[in-house]
Amino acid sequence: MNVLRTIIIPADLVGKARNFGETLSPAGANMYLTPLSPTGNLPATHYISSGIIGSEFADLLPLITVSKGAKLGDPDIVTKAPGKPVVMHAAATAGAKAQKLTLTATEPDAVNIMDQSDTSGQPPFEAMARLGLQMLKGTL
Repeated sequence: MNVLRTIIIPADLVGKARNFGETLSPAGANMYLTPLSPTGNLPATHYISSGIIGSEFADLLPLITVSKGAKLGDPDIVTKAPGKPVVMHAAATAGAKAQKLTLTATEPDAVNIMDQSDTSGQPPFEAMARLGLQMLKGTL
């Protein structure tokens, strides 16, 4: 089954996240190209990738779920299910070998990325608004 995932990565981790993406799947080679910041101006503080992915990849990632409060005016309820960084690193290692690519990101990098990233099933502009981020001007 395919699912929507919006993944927002801190700028200082984007290189490692891109390396995981490209080694997990050829389709992952073009992830995290859109820069974000709180003001819409440089410097980029985050990068985003959003789209439909296979559940075999989605199941590896942590997942932020946002539910509306019980009553009108109640705050949203945000929960985070953990990802599987060890399994993701193993899958990326196998993918790198199969595609004759180099995996430079490590298992601790996978843990760090999952701890610091925001992965949800929200459409991209909803996730960006929740985090107070916007696309850099000129990237639309």
